[in-house]
Amino acid sequence: MDSVSDSDSTSDSISDSVSDSDSNNESGYLPKTGDENGSYNEVGGMLVGLGMMAAIATKKRKEKKEN
Repeated sequence: MDSVSDSDSTSDSISDSVSDSDSNNESGYLPKTGDENGSYNEVGGMLVGLGMMAAIATKKRKEKKEN
């Protein structure tokens, strides 16, 4: 019977922690996730992609000229 009471206390503690996290969301509090430089990362990724496309296009042009 001890295992039943242990599982009950575990489910109670889980439900308490869930209700605590719900109360944080209701108050308008959101945790900081560290995504402060998102726009810089997006611009950087686009520049890298454009650079790769330019390098491929240049390589193909050189190959066409040689043939």
